[in-house]
Amino acid sequence: MSKLALVLGGGACKGYAHIGVLRVLEDNGIIPDLIVGTSMGAIIGGAYACGKDTGHLTNISKRLTRNKLMDFNIFNTLLGTGILGGKKLKKILINELGDINHNQTIIPFVAIATDIYNGKLEILKEGSIVDSVLASSAIPGVFPAVRRNNKLLCDGGLLNNVPSDIAKNLKKDYVVLSIDVIGEYSKQVENAKIKIMGLTINALTLMQTEITRLKGDCSDMRIIVSQPDIGQMSFDENSINKSIKYGEITMEKNIAKLKKMLQS
Repeated sequence: MSKLALVLGGGACKGYAHIGVLRVLEDNGIIPDLIVGTSMGAIIGGAYACGKDTGHLTNISKRLTRNKLMDFNIFNTLLGTGILGGKKLKKILINELGDINHNQTIIPFVAIATDIYNGKLEILKEGSIVDSVLASSAIPGVFPAVRRNNKLLCDGGLLNNVPSDIAKNLKKDYVVLSIDVIGEYSKQVENAKIKIMGLTINALTLMQTEITRLKGDCSDMRIIVSQPDIGQMSFDENSINKSIKYGEITMEKNIAKLKKMLQS
């Protein structure tokens, strides 16, 4: 049976669909042999690689709602690299994942980030999982960038939101399954309470979809999880649950094809 590299793309609240995808894989006895994640895909993928099953991930998602993530204050805006402090997200991740390093995960895990200093993609596969996840999910202007090894790291989606090419380069003989939770750019205005945040997310999404289109697809199987009524910055419990369900339904439709690919 072929080995599986699972690529989980970014998409903020839409990224909770990855939990639904993983749930269907679990139910069918399919455990990835490598996980590569960007942004929310790194948060979900990193936690799963550390041994948190989908039931636990669902419980974690209830702690990642808007009210529990927002730590806005004027000092972050004026003196930091994001309008949010990011301390709440970091505390949740530390409580859940502890001080696990990349070489201690149950499933090999790689996070994708962007170094703002040199404009290059960073493949994070060493050191703290929490630090890697925070760097990969640091939406520019929203969450603070992460300083690491003389680099200033932020959201990997700036350069590679669905990094199927990274997975294929790392493991050329693996079947690469990529999960794109954004797909085509949506014209809907994000329903963020902070208007500048909604504008930032819309601009980033437009850029991500265009970059993904131009880069092409290196995966053996790519699945787009359509979520027309989920805003990327929704982060309310209802939206999170719906996103998980969208991922589950979409993966169910494609599981037979994946099984066939893995058995060939």
